[in-house]
Amino acid sequence: MSFPEEVVEHYVKWNGGRPQRPLFRNVDFDEIEVSEFLPRMVAPRSPNGSNLLMEEAATDGWRNNRLPRNPVPFAIDWGDNYFCVDVDTRKIY
Repeated sequence: MSFPEEVVEHYVKWNGGRPQRPLFRNVDFDEIEVSEFLPRMVAPRSPNGSNLLMEEAATDGWRNNRLPRNPVPFAIDWGDNYFCVDVDTRKIY
């Protein structure tokens, strides 16, 4: 599985975390706000009380049929909805 270079650089430097600029504008949707990026490695409890790792979120979503196989969750919004990257197309959902 490979991720876009920007995502890899972020995780090498921060291992998840809260973004400094959490709000993203999208012409097709309302504004999108990231609460936090899911950590890849064990990290202290996150600000919203979650301590779920990226791999655990993916495995749980796949096991419970809440996520298709290609998208991998890498962040969440304030409603605990996942942001995912499709490992084949590299599109973000």
